[in-house]
Amino acid sequence: AVEALKANNLNQEILDEASTKTTELKATKGRASYYGERSIGEPDPGAESSKYLFEALIKANA
Repeated sequence: AVEALKANNLNQEILDEASTKTTELKATKGRASYYGERSIGEPDPGAESSKYLFEALIKANA
């Protein structure tokens, strides 16, 4: 998402794809890390909050 933002090419599709990719990861930081293996298959909370920020940027620039 950051690279797309730098290239002025950020859109909802890129945000959704980036967010979806985090579901494959095991949380190792923050409160989500307490879930260990159970965190796999769930979206990363930090990635989701960043997605909301980027969505607001897209709407503000529309």
